[in-house]
Amino acid sequence: MKAVLRMLIAAAMLVGFAASTASAADYGFTQSDVKKGQKIYIKIKKQVFNNDDGAKTAGMHTQAEWAKMFEGDAQAVIDAFKGNGGAAEKYLTGSGFQKHAPYLRAFFIFYASDSGNVPSCG
Repeated sequence: MKAVLRMLIAAAMLVGFAASTASAADYGFTQSDVKKGQKIYIKIKKQVFNNDDGAKTAGMHTQAEWAKMFEGDAQAVIDAFKGNGGAAEKYLTGSGFQKHAPYLRAFFIFYASDSGNVPSCG
């Protein structure tokens, strides 16, 4: 009985992992992109995102909305958050944001309000 239960749990975990990987692939990023985006978010959340946790910020929009906001040079993202203060505007209009944008995009899309995923960052 224990062996069957273990197999069922393992199968459920595998299906869950495959589903989350598929949603990431739909938007053209990998799990490592999401992890890197999460690390970047944690580093900049105080200056750019009013120290909000990742779940709150990512949950502000759906996956499709985040994808649209990051199109081109991510001007919609810049406009949405540059009003959070001088440090936010400086980061968002600088080269650091453009370098980090693909990873932040992956993080926000993966943990968007309709993704069913919850980040473990504070």
